[in-house]
Amino acid sequence: MKTKSKFFFSILFLLCTYHLHLQTLHSETIPAYITPDGYIFIDAAFNDTVRTRLMFDTGAGLSVVSQKLFNLLKPTVKPAGVFTAFRHDGERLDGELFIIPKLTIAGRTVYNVKAAVYPPLDDYGIEGVVSLKEFENTALTIDFKNKTFTIETAESLPAIENTAVAQIPLKLHRFTETSLDIFVDICLNDSVNIEAEFDTGSGYNALLINPYYMKSLGADSSTTPNRPYVTPTEKKRLVDYISSAGSLRFCGTSFPEVLNAGLIFRQGLIYEGLIGSGMFRDRSLTIDIPNSRMLVR
Repeated sequence: MKTKSKFFFSILFLLCTYHLHLQTLHSETIPAYITPDGYIFIDAAFNDTVRTRLMFDTGAGLSVVSQKLFNLLKPTVKPAGVFTAFRHDGERLDGELFIIPKLTIAGRTVYNVKAAVYPPLDDYGIEGVVSLKEFENTALTIDFKNKTFTIETAESLPAIENTAVAQIPLKLHRFTETSLDIFVDICLNDSVNIEAEFDTGSGYNALLINPYYMKSLGADSSTTPNRPYVTPTEKKRLVDYISSAGSLRFCGTSFPEVLNAGLIFRQGLIYEGLIGSGMFRDRSLTIDIPNSRMLVR
């Protein structure tokens, strides 16, 4: 599993799905409520009657529900064991799992959703988080400019392929049948290649790099500006080193590079890197898990 760049979204853990999707004959589009910082929320319904708004988070690994939402669903759920996950900063998260009969988003239904509850979500006004695990058998599109969320079909994908300006390969990371994360290769300064988790749950501004790469990127921990970073659960004090890269691009793709990209070397980061969705804020992004790629328009 993974993590957030802002502490109040560090609460993500635990919901996976054993799921079957209803077949749809056409793609369906719903509004996407995107905050100025790039956090994505979409409308959903549990068991047809409990309507909610969930944060869409490609870095969550699993989906999560708040205590208030869980209380509404509790009469229908069944216990489903326990799960342990780790945040990007190494914090361990343990939780109990429950099976919720049904989840519907944009006309697509997932059955027997294995979910966990995390009460602190209520403190942040978040009803729940939906992960890529619920979309592993289909493609979806987030149109950041027009603020829409679309479930694609085999019929709608060819038009997207024909108009895409770039195709970014994805590496899938699965933990048995429980969680799903995606990673991309990013090139920094045309000399350092890093495997980074792609995380819409970090919003637009996140680019976290493992301090292992400081030297190769020309940064020195004794002179690089820094600030404290405190983990949300264990309150462990770590250090963020604030720096930049001369250039940032997705390795081996035609997507335009970004110059003077800000980055943070985060002490304790368990990945080589973690990148948010800022490079796509004026674009349409299709995440196609079955074909292990992202299509950019």
